[in-house]
Amino acid sequence: MTIAALSGKGALSLHRALLLGFSVVVICVSVLIGHAELAREKAALDDILNRHVAAGARSGSIYLREQFERFGEDVRVLTAIPPVEGYARARRNNGKDPFGGSSADEWLTRMATIFTAMMQPNPLYIRMRFIGIDDNGREIVRVDQNDGLISRSPEGDLRQHGDQDYFQDTMKLASGQIHLSSVSPNRRNGVVEKPFRPVLRVATPAYTGDGELVGIFLISIDFELLCARLGERIPGSLQGFLVSDDGDFLWHPDKRRALGFEAGTPYRVQDEFDGLDMSGVRAMSDASTARSQMGRDGPMRLFAIRVPYNDTEARRAVTVIVESSEQELTQMLAASRRSLLMSGGGLLLFVLLFTGVFLRKALKPLGQLTTAATEIARGNYRVEIPGWRARRWRRSAPRSFRCRARFPPGRPNCAVIATACRNRSESQAPR
Repeated sequence: MTIAALSGKGALSLHRALLLGFSVVVICVSVLIGHAELAREKAALDDILNRHVAAGARSGSIYLREQFERFGEDVRVLTAIPPVEGYARARRNNGKDPFGGSSADEWLTRMATIFTAMMQPNPLYIRMRFIGIDDNGREIVRVDQNDGLISRSPEGDLRQHGDQDYFQDTMKLASGQIHLSSVSPNRRNGVVEKPFRPVLRVATPAYTGDGELVGIFLISIDFELLCARLGERIPGSLQGFLVSDDGDFLWHPDKRRALGFEAGTPYRVQDEFDGLDMSGVRAMSDASTARSQMGRDGPMRLFAIRVPYNDTEARRAVTVIVESSEQELTQMLAASRRSLLMSGGGLLLFVLLFTGVFLRKALKPLGQLTTAATEIARGNYRVEIPGWRARRWRRSAPRSFRCRARFPPGRPNCAVIATACRNRSESQAPR
């Protein structure tokens, strides 16, 4: 009987035991490495989401700050146009400018022409006014823009603004200073425009070269269009909000929740995000990373940046808030986990198959030797180990077996040893 036939079961058992042990070790190590890799991946994705949300808020705040600066520059430019001085001179000289002879109305017509030229490339500008200091702040020139159509209002439609906060606040400013009003509904001839159209008003006092205050310039900004353009600066996977210092939403994806205070149904930050108030929003604005917050639709990642109106009124500001659902992070982690399981599982299977084949080949000779020794111990001296043949004289083996057998080339070692040991045993047996 050959050793290959006798040793199969024993070698297979050893092979299975070693393979099982190696598999357990490999799986444990793989689990530990996979857990560490997932934790690293989660931290990396978490950081990416934080940066993404923060970048969206910064992009929105930069756009809003640039627009506030541009509004201020445009309204400030108006104080230096020739009609200001011309109208003031004509006003002091019974309606006729002593320099050039132009009437006050001619200077006001030129002012309206400048208003029109400034509004044409700026659809955000829906109304420009020059308001005098007399007659309770009555409008002197007003130009409106509706759906791209620009027109000057007739004298009969000019209204008073003396009781409005933005007029009174602007009248207190020095030359060159800018006032941005709170967002409020647009009014036509004193009546709130329908449908509801919120506006932001930018104003500056108009002084002559000798320091005489003759009125104020006022530009009304289409706030909805401003917010729509702000939203274009925020990536599509993010959602933007705009809130006042009081926590009221000025811009919200659901228009019913924006400017609710004007309709008597205020909707504030704490109504949208559980446990968050304006003190938390200001703290978030000072932080360098996004914040996890529970929203109406589940866990959210928020970032906020406060944008002052201008240098003159640094205490007054609006805050840009950008949110992203953490479901996006969960989806990215799930995709990463699936990818890791597929790649790791394939690699693990390959390692185990390679190890199984390697162990089977490596343990085969050991199994044959073990089986041969067992068979000899049982008295079976005719076993052979395939591939194990004597190549030269062996002297150590006979001494170890206490017999004087020699290994002629070409004969199986085990068979020679077994024959020698059997002959010695027979010669020493009692007769």
